[in-house]
Amino acid sequence: MKHTRSATRGGGAMALGALLVLACVAGTSMAQQRAPAADPARIAAAKELFIASGQDAQFDTVINAVTRNLGGLFKQQQPGHGRTIDEVTAAMAAKFIARKSEMMDAIAPLYAERFTVAELAEVTAFYRTPVGRKLTATQPEIMQQSMQLGMQWGQRIGHEVEQGFRRELKSRGVPI
Repeated sequence: MKHTRSATRGGGAMALGALLVLACVAGTSMAQQRAPAADPARIAAAKELFIASGQDAQFDTVINAVTRNLGGLFKQQQPGHGRTIDEVTAAMAAKFIARKSEMMDAIAPLYAERFTVAELAEVTAFYRTPVGRKLTATQPEIMQQSMQLGMQWGQRIGHEVEQGFRRELKSRGVPI
Protein backbone atom coordinates (compact mmCIF):
# COMPACT_ATOMS: atom_id res chain seq x y z
CA MET A 1 0.00 0.00 0.00
CA LYS A 2 3.03 2.27 -0.41
CA HIS A 3 1.48 4.11 -3.35
CA THR A 4 -1.71 4.66 -1.43
CA ARG A 5 0.11 6.29 1.45
CA SER A 6 2.08 8.53 -0.88
CA ALA A 7 -1.01 9.55 -2.75
CA THR A 8 -2.88 10.13 0.46
CA ARG A 9 -0.03 12.23 1.78
CA GLY A 10 -0.16 14.19 -1.42
CA GLY A 11 -3.87 14.78 -0.91
CA GLY A 12 -3.20 15.82 2.64
CA ALA A 13 -0.48 18.12 1.40
CA MET A 14 -2.87 19.80 -0.97
CA ALA A 15 -5.47 20.27 1.72
CA LEU A 16 -2.87 21.51 4.20
CA GLY A 17 -1.37 23.86 1.65
CA ALA A 18 -4.76 25.25 0.75
CA LEU A 19 -5.61 25.77 4.40
CA LEU A 20 -2.29 27.51 5.07
CA VAL A 21 -2.73 29.85 2.13
CA LEU A 22 -6.30 30.54 3.15
CA ALA A 23 -5.20 31.28 6.70
CA CYS A 24 -2.59 33.75 5.48
CA VAL A 25 -4.98 35.50 3.09
CA ALA A 26 -7.77 35.90 5.60
CA GLY A 27 -6.63 38.81 7.72
CA THR A 28 -9.53 38.70 10.13
CA SER A 29 -10.44 36.25 12.83
CA MET A 30 -12.37 33.13 11.99
CA ALA A 31 -15.08 34.13 14.43
CA GLN A 32 -15.78 37.27 12.39
CA GLN A 33 -15.80 35.27 9.14
CA ARG A 34 -18.16 32.47 10.16
CA ALA A 35 -21.22 32.24 7.98
CA PRO A 36 -23.90 29.66 7.49
CA ALA A 37 -22.51 26.67 5.62
CA ALA A 38 -25.61 26.68 3.46
CA ASP A 39 -24.66 29.95 1.69
CA PRO A 40 -24.71 28.77 -1.94
CA ALA A 41 -22.30 31.46 -3.13
CA ARG A 42 -19.72 30.46 -0.53
CA ILE A 43 -20.17 26.78 -1.29
CA ALA A 44 -19.69 27.43 -5.01
CA ALA A 45 -16.60 29.56 -4.33
CA ALA A 46 -15.17 26.87 -2.06
CA LYS A 47 -15.68 24.23 -4.76
CA GLU A 48 -13.87 26.47 -7.25
CA LEU A 49 -10.98 26.69 -4.81
CA PHE A 50 -11.03 22.91 -4.41
CA ILE A 51 -10.59 22.53 -8.17
CA ALA A 52 -8.10 25.38 -8.66
CA SER A 53 -5.86 24.10 -5.86
CA GLY A 54 -5.74 20.62 -7.36
CA GLN A 55 -7.46 18.91 -4.46
CA ASP A 56 -9.92 17.27 -6.85
CA ALA A 57 -7.03 15.78 -8.85
CA GLN A 58 -5.51 14.42 -5.66
CA PHE A 59 -8.73 12.52 -5.02
CA ASP A 60 -8.29 10.85 -8.43
CA THR A 61 -4.71 9.97 -7.54
CA VAL A 62 -5.76 8.36 -4.26
CA ILE A 63 -8.54 6.31 -5.86
CA ASN A 64 -6.24 5.16 -8.67
CA ALA A 65 -3.56 4.15 -6.17
CA VAL A 66 -6.02 2.24 -3.97
CA THR A 67 -7.59 0.36 -6.89
CA ARG A 68 -4.19 -0.36 -8.46
CA ASN A 69 -2.86 -1.73 -5.16
CA LEU A 70 -5.95 -3.87 -4.60
CA GLY A 71 -5.82 -5.10 -8.17
CA GLY A 72 -2.19 -6.08 -7.64
CA LEU A 73 -3.09 -8.00 -4.50
CA PHE A 74 -5.87 -9.87 -6.29
CA LYS A 75 -3.50 -10.68 -9.18
CA GLN A 76 -1.07 -12.21 -6.69
CA GLN A 77 -3.87 -14.37 -5.32
CA GLN A 78 -5.24 -15.28 -8.75
CA PRO A 79 -2.42 -14.83 -11.30
CA GLY A 80 -4.35 -16.64 -14.02
CA HIS A 81 -7.05 -13.95 -14.01
CA GLY A 82 -4.88 -10.88 -14.57
CA ARG A 83 -6.83 -9.52 -17.52
CA THR A 84 -10.16 -9.73 -15.72
CA ILE A 85 -8.67 -8.21 -12.59
CA ASP A 86 -7.24 -5.34 -14.66
CA GLU A 87 -10.69 -4.72 -16.17
CA VAL A 88 -12.30 -4.69 -12.73
CA THR A 89 -9.53 -2.43 -11.41
CA ALA A 90 -10.23 0.11 -14.16
CA ALA A 91 -13.99 -0.12 -13.61
CA MET A 92 -13.66 0.36 -9.84
CA ALA A 93 -11.37 3.36 -10.30
CA ALA A 94 -13.82 4.99 -12.72
CA LYS A 95 -16.78 4.24 -10.47
CA PHE A 96 -15.26 5.83 -7.40
CA ILE A 97 -13.61 8.75 -9.19
CA ALA A 98 -17.10 9.58 -10.44
CA ARG A 99 -18.07 10.07 -6.78
CA LYS A 100 -15.57 12.90 -6.29
CA SER A 101 -18.40 15.38 -5.93
CA GLU A 102 -19.32 13.71 -2.61
CA MET A 103 -15.94 14.74 -1.24
CA MET A 104 -16.27 18.25 -2.63
CA ASP A 105 -19.74 18.53 -1.08
CA ALA A 106 -18.32 17.48 2.29
CA ILE A 107 -15.26 19.76 2.20
CA ALA A 108 -16.75 22.91 0.67
CA PRO A 109 -18.73 23.86 3.80
CA LEU A 110 -15.51 23.79 5.84
CA TYR A 111 -14.15 26.61 3.71
CA ALA A 112 -17.52 28.32 3.28
CA GLU A 113 -17.96 28.63 7.04
CA ARG A 114 -14.65 30.41 7.44
CA PHE A 115 -14.12 32.57 4.37
CA THR A 116 -16.08 35.07 2.37
CA VAL A 117 -16.75 34.64 -1.33
CA ALA A 118 -14.22 37.40 -2.00
CA GLU A 119 -11.53 35.66 0.06
CA LEU A 120 -12.18 32.33 -1.61
CA ALA A 121 -12.03 34.02 -5.02
CA GLU A 122 -8.72 35.66 -4.11
CA VAL A 123 -7.13 32.37 -3.12
CA THR A 124 -8.59 30.64 -6.17
CA ALA A 125 -7.08 33.37 -8.33
CA PHE A 126 -3.70 32.69 -6.72
CA TYR A 127 -3.92 28.99 -7.59
CA ARG A 128 -4.62 29.91 -11.20
CA THR A 129 -1.40 31.95 -11.47
CA PRO A 130 1.84 30.34 -12.69
CA VAL A 131 3.24 30.22 -9.14
CA GLY A 132 -0.03 28.81 -7.80
CA ARG A 133 0.02 26.06 -10.42
CA LYS A 134 3.67 25.39 -9.55
CA LEU A 135 2.75 25.09 -5.87
CA THR A 136 -0.04 22.66 -6.76
CA ALA A 137 2.27 20.58 -8.94
CA THR A 138 5.22 20.44 -6.54
CA GLN A 139 3.48 20.20 -3.18
CA PRO A 140 2.86 16.42 -3.18
CA GLU A 141 6.54 15.70 -3.84
CA ILE A 142 7.68 18.24 -1.27
CA MET A 143 5.30 16.78 1.32
CA GLN A 144 6.47 13.24 0.59
CA GLN A 145 10.11 14.28 0.97
CA SER A 146 9.25 16.28 4.09
CA MET A 147 7.57 13.26 5.62
CA GLN A 148 10.63 11.12 4.87
CA LEU A 149 12.86 13.72 6.51
CA GLY A 150 10.46 13.90 9.45
CA MET A 151 10.53 10.12 9.88
CA GLN A 152 14.34 10.09 9.78
CA TRP A 153 14.48 12.91 12.30
CA GLY A 154 11.89 11.18 14.48
CA GLN A 155 13.90 7.96 14.48
CA ARG A 156 17.04 9.84 15.55
CA ILE A 157 15.21 11.75 18.25
CA GLY A 158 13.39 8.61 19.39
CA HIS A 159 16.71 6.84 19.83
CA GLU A 160 18.13 9.80 21.76
CA VAL A 161 15.02 9.97 23.96
CA GLU A 162 15.25 6.25 24.70
CA GLN A 163 18.93 6.54 25.60
CA GLY A 164 18.19 9.57 27.77
CA PHE A 165 15.43 7.68 29.58
CA ARG A 166 17.72 4.73 30.19
CA ARG A 167 20.52 6.94 31.56
CA GLU A 168 18.18 8.94 33.77
CA LEU A 169 16.35 5.90 35.12
CA LYS A 170 19.64 4.13 35.77
CA SER A 171 20.97 7.19 37.61
CA ARG A 172 17.85 7.05 39.81
CA GLY A 173 18.32 3.39 40.59
CA VAL A 174 15.73 1.95 38.22
CA PRO A 175 17.13 -1.17 36.55
CA ILE A 176 16.47 -1.19 32.81
